[in-house]
Amino acid sequence: MVVKQDCPYKISQFQFGPPLESLRIEPLDLKKVGPSEVGVKLLAAPINPSDLGSIVGTYEHLRVLPAVPGREGVGEIYEVGALVDAALLGRRVRMPLELGSWQDRVVVNFQDLIFVPEDIPVELAAMAFINPPTALGMLEDFVDLKPGDWIVQNAANSGVGMCVIQIARQLGFRTINVVRNLSLWEEPIKKAGGDVVVQGDTEWFKNPQCKGIAKLALNSVGGQSAINLIQALEPGGVHVTFGGMSRDAVVWPTRDLLFRDVSLRGYEVARYFGTERYKEILNRIFDYMRKGIIDIPVERTYLLKDFKEAIAQAQAYHRKGKILLRSDWVPS
Repeated sequence: MVVKQDCPYKISQFQFGPPLESLRIEPLDLKKVGPSEVGVKLLAAPINPSDLGSIVGTYEHLRVLPAVPGREGVGEIYEVGALVDAALLGRRVRMPLELGSWQDRVVVNFQDLIFVPEDIPVELAAMAFINPPTALGMLEDFVDLKPGDWIVQNAANSGVGMCVIQIARQLGFRTINVVRNLSLWEEPIKKAGGDVVVQGDTEWFKNPQCKGIAKLALNSVGGQSAINLIQALEPGGVHVTFGGMSRDAVVWPTRDLLFRDVSLRGYEVARYFGTERYKEILNRIFDYMRKGIIDIPVERTYLLKDFKEAIAQAQAYHRKGKILLRSDWVPS
């Protein structure tokens, strides 16, 4: 299907399953902007693992189909209703979570808007709502960490992992970072502020510089990788799971539960959406981005009509940055 630049489109999900089989691009209904509403044009939206999990059907919160995927992104107000201040024209806002961000435009009540600072690059701001708040929330909401304390995490090169490294450095915490490919990621992670980088398929946790020193472990992989993190925790340490990329269960070692009192917790940032805590975290994330403390690399940005290539690239093993979608539609 050839997509015309002067016509708005959406990526529509019509079934649960492999993304390239479950999505198609369709014309977008030009809903009129009501008196208390605004029209928002997409500027940029990332492809996150949680987006792909939602499409496949393995994520906890699934949309009623047909639906538009995409859990975060930034748009620009291009039209306002009769009861809305015209000064909002051109302002950047978060693409509404409940409507899906992988579409050229949305119409939303102006009271539901989350405004985005104008002094943050669009691509960076588009990634502000899930991964960075997840990182900051986990660093602060489970353990009373002090400067100099150690954290251990797997999938350290992921979007959340790199945010953990950068925020931890800012707060004075030290990190042990587990990756699948040490030769590929040791230099970028240390440049971002990581203290120790180790190869995940080794017995890295037996090394004296890693064993039993961390107060907090962050797991987004599951299986043996999650179990190995436990060995890096000190007695009374906390193990937080926020993802399961391997789809393998976390089997809790009984001796660590009995003799070291290591505890298992879970975290999902979406449960905090709309709360005062989330607003406070998001404002700090914007400030970190403004100051260059958080910098999330982008590998490539694709037009919505090229979503198949974008998703294929987002699933690539050796990807070194986020994949974003953008709109080329021009409001008339």
